[in-house]
Parts: sequence; C-alpha cells; structure tokens
Amino acid sequence: MPSTVISRHRKLWKWLSISLLLAIIVLTVIAELVLHRATPILKGRVVETLSTRFQSKVELDTLDVSLLHGLQVSGGGLRIYPPDDVIAAGATHPLIAVKHFEFRAGVMGLFIKPMQVDSVHVSGLIIQIPPKEYRQQAAEKPKKHHGKIKITVGEIVCDDSQLIIGTAKPGKDPKDFVLEHIVMRDVGGDAA
Repeated sequence: MPSTVISRHRKLWKWLSISLLLAIIVLTVIAELVLHRATPILKGRVVETLSTRFQSKVELDTLDVSLLHGLQVSGGGLRIYPPDDVIAAGATHPLIAVKHFEFRAGVMGLFIKPMQVDSVHVSGLIIQIPPKEYRQQAAEKPKKHHGKIKITVGEIVCDDSQLIIGTAKPGKDPKDFVLEHIVMRDVGGDAA
C-alpha cells in the first residue's frame, strides 16, 4: 500500500478513537446530570420504603448517588422512629439512627430483582429500644412489610455503634452497650 493510504487510515482511526472517547465522556456527563436530578426521587423512595417496612416515620438528611465507578450511594442523618402507638405511649427517641452509610453496587445490579448489594458500611449506628411497657401496645398488631425497593445485602459492617435498652422505671438508667464493630451477613429479602 502506498504511504498516503496508510496515512489516511491512521488519521481515520485517530478521528474515530477521539470521537468515541468524546461520546463516552458526553454520555457519562449526561448520566450524572440525570442522576443528580433523580436523586430527590430516589431519596423519597428510600424514605417511603423504610417507612413502610418499619410502619413508622423516617427521616433522611442526605443521599448522594453517583455512577462514575458503578453505583455509589452514600448518605447520613437517617432516623427511623418507633411506630406511632409506641411514641404515644412515651417513646421519644428514634428507634434507629445512622450518622453515615455508604455502599457500592454494579450498574447491572440495578436491573436485578431484588437489587443485590455486596457490602454496606455504616458508622454511628444507634439503636434505642423503648421500654417494654411502651412496646407491648405495638406487639399486639400484626405487621405487614412491603415496600417499593427490594434489596438483598451480602454484608453490613457497622462501626462505632451503640445499643440502648430503655426503662420506664423512675431513677433507673437505661442499659447502654457500646459495639465497636459488627458484621451482619445475608441481610434482606424476607430476613429480619
């Protein structure tokens, strides 16, 4: 082949490579913008799912989602309160509070039902069990656990956690357990 033909082929491949790279960059930027606009909707779905699952009020301060390296989700300020009848009996603190959580999943995991997440890292978990007297009212009602988002988690790692078991006895302090590192495996689906 003459050198001019080889030179043209190289230029053509060079321009095709540059065009493909630019197309990938543009598609990534568009996906991030769409995801940024969809994050409030996803946050609402997460709150709704947890609220339905626990049959109580749920608050979530922040939720951030990114697709740059697979699905990355992080958030903070999660509070799950006891059911209304337990709050009416006198419980005042959230049942579960999480300072920060994060997880990653493959993008293909979004399309599998239930969605599969390998590992979730949680820091600053506080579980406050209301006094037995407050919980007895809620124990009498059968509970249904349905929600929009179905997720199974291979492993949940909790650091700097605390378990507080309340008491209704005047002058008696609640039982307070500090749990530095907890690992739970195979969470989700129909599991507790």
